[in-house]
Amino acid sequence: MRKLALILAVAGLLCLAQASQAADLQAGWYVKLGGVALFGIDPTLQQQVGIDWSFVGGLGDWGPFAVTEPDGSWVQRVIAVPGNAYGIASGTKVDLTGTPLSAVNFIPDTLQFAYGTFYDVTQMRFDLYSQHSDGTLDKLYSETRSGQHTVAPTITLNGRYNPAADSLIFRTTTVVPEPASIIPLALAIVCASAGRRRRTK
Repeated sequence: MRKLALILAVAGLLCLAQASQAADLQAGWYVKLGGVALFGIDPTLQQQVGIDWSFVGGLGDWGPFAVTEPDGSWVQRVIAVPGNAYGIASGTKVDLTGTPLSAVNFIPDTLQFAYGTFYDVTQMRFDLYSQHSDGTLDKLYSETRSGQHTVAPTITLNGRYNPAADSLIFRTTTVVPEPASIIPLALAIVCASAGRRRRTK
């Protein structure tokens, strides 16, 4: 019984160690965003039209991040790490939102935008969500590669974003990858111990 209690305690410490992890950010990492546009079939014109979408607010300091609006560029928002920041809680984030520049009288079928990223994906990541009226989030896009990238994706929405009811959220967040071996290892230890105890009875 004492051996099982010890194994359970070790498993618990492993899981706590996982939960207490934090991200380390390096000066110069960034996410650049701009060029957002919605496309769909206008029911009156019976042809595809496009409407630009623009960020609103969000400038300033957000914990380890600084959000700026550069001039003379396609970039509308830069989320940067101005200085090395260590031990930042996983899930620390910047959420940027905005609005279409004119009324949208159609359901968009595609979304286009441009972005540039430079980070270590094990510490920081960019995601794009559609937030529905009930508060749920639908992930539309994610940049899961480390290093420098400049991309202009076209996203097929399939009804996942309706400007009349939903909001686009461009999220930059600190992340710590879950060490996949920790929890399975803890469970394996407990199960193996239980199996040995049954065999010895």
